[in-house]
Amino acid sequence: MVEKKSCKIGIVFNSPTELRKSSIDYGKYYKGFKSIGLNCILFARKESVIGFDYPIETVENETDFYRDDYWKAFNLDYCLIPTWMGMNRILASLKKTNCRIINMIDSDGYLGTRVFPLHSLNNMLSYQNDGHSKLKCFLWWIRKYLFYHRVYAESVIDNFKLSDKIIVNSPQARRNIVEFLKYYNSSDLNSKIITSKYPVHEIFFNSATVPKSNQILAIGRWETGQKNGALLKKVIKRFLSLNFEYRFVIVGSCKDNFFADLLRDFPNRVTYIPSASREEIYNLICASKILLSTSIYESGPIVADEALLSGTSLVAPLDIPLFNYYLSDNHFGTGFKARKVKGVVRALSQEIHRWEIGERNNLKGLSNLKSLNKLENICQKIVDGLDLLPETLSEIN
Repeated sequence: MVEKKSCKIGIVFNSPTELRKSSIDYGKYYKGFKSIGLNCILFARKESVIGFDYPIETVENETDFYRDDYWKAFNLDYCLIPTWMGMNRILASLKKTNCRIINMIDSDGYLGTRVFPLHSLNNMLSYQNDGHSKLKCFLWWIRKYLFYHRVYAESVIDNFKLSDKIIVNSPQARRNIVEFLKYYNSSDLNSKIITSKYPVHEIFFNSATVPKSNQILAIGRWETGQKNGALLKKVIKRFLSLNFEYRFVIVGSCKDNFFADLLRDFPNRVTYIPSASREEIYNLICASKILLSTSIYESGPIVADEALLSGTSLVAPLDIPLFNYYLSDNHFGTGFKARKVKGVVRALSQEIHRWEIGERNNLKGLSNLKSLNKLENICQKIVDGLDLLPETLSEIN
């Protein structure tokens, strides 16, 4: 365990995105590190701190983060920084101050066109909206696969070399990165990888006061291809034509009245909510029996923990590492392998059956899951450089 006396940790957010709108609550990390006795400083670009309610050191331009003298003035012992496997210039400057760099890469570990060709292609295609764009994307992916895969790999490996610890959100994500590093003869970096979790809002640790109903919930930013709204719509149409007892609630932004046809065809059985407060989402999750995800990829979907802590089970893709972790042996829900309408509808039907026979009335292992999600535990493991998650879910239960 880290000797906390006078230790100082920096949290660096180098993005123009407003901190208050980030899906990851960096203010929770600030509170968590303070709660275990560390002095904590948040760093961010000026444009990202609007409405953010924590003390923060701001810079006018990200180039300030490149300066060695800037970081030396703060005398940090640790630095937690989301890099998305970039920002190597910032890492290099931090490295010169001898602080311990903890790199949040926000990745499922499926790295590289050569090591995980189908995953990398599907991820790239998910951002394209029409056939012409998809064709251009596919041709670019071929060029990356044939000629530029090492350029990408070298940049990622440099990013890892500049880090003391690398955070991923599941054991499977770590195994994916280990495979990537093996392919590029860099297995000496394996020991840097640790598993952790993103902080969950404290409201989800409360005992649910809203009774469960025959409700299935889907949450996401549906204007992005990542969430696979097209598949969600097809699944809902097929499912509601077969099952007349359940209803769907869809939460999250979308473009061009994307869900209008569902609302027209199923006016009393589909509800669409463009945005919701944290309290409203909590009540919706508590009232739902199932959280459905159709995402193409996720690093560590926070909503999965929010659902489980609220006694709501999951139906989700098994190739997303954290979902696979939770759905192994149907512990906390039912997974599907292929993103096909028939397979997702079948998984939903199987999960509903488990509710009907009483298997989901009290999800097993939730008390231990709550312990894993405690903010102090997350932050302590990070500074100690230790895994938060056991290798298998059976070790939680």
